[in-house]
Amino acid sequence: MRTFFNHFISLLLCSIAPVLLCLIYGLVLSVGSSNWIRVFGELYILAFFVFIFSAMHTFLLGLPTYFLVRRILPFNYLVSAFSGFVVGIIPVAIYAWPLSSSGSSTINGTPTIINGIPTIAGWISYGQGVLAFGVLGISGAITYKYLLTRLQSTDNALNADAKNDAG
Repeated sequence: MRTFFNHFISLLLCSIAPVLLCLIYGLVLSVGSSNWIRVFGELYILAFFVFIFSAMHTFLLGLPTYFLVRRILPFNYLVSAFSGFVVGIIPVAIYAWPLSSSGSSTINGTPTIINGIPTIAGWISYGQGVLAFGVLGISGAITYKYLLTRLQSTDNALNADAKNDAG
């Protein structure tokens, strides 16, 4: 039961790491804003949706990935970061795949897709978006690994104390 609790708490708290990164990014972008009430309102809404998306991602994709990877490799910080990156990019990379569009689109006047064919600017924009989600995945995975390690070491210390008291 304690192991389930450790995983649940770690998963829940690691869902907050991407939220914090998005909030920091939003605050940095809005430094020159004169309407801070509006900025905080929009950041609050952003934080809510990022948390929901992050929590679903964590519980539906991150936890199964953890159990799968743990069977194959030792689950250290490097493996955790790589797993988080992959889990972060795969759904977004599939959903945002630029070859599924048939029209044309622009970003700030720069053509990204012309007649269903991505331009170099379109591929760069796609790559930047996917990498951003990869970084959010890394932040969540490293947070999960850290919290799980700390909670397990606390459990081990408590078990050792209980054995010393009993014996």
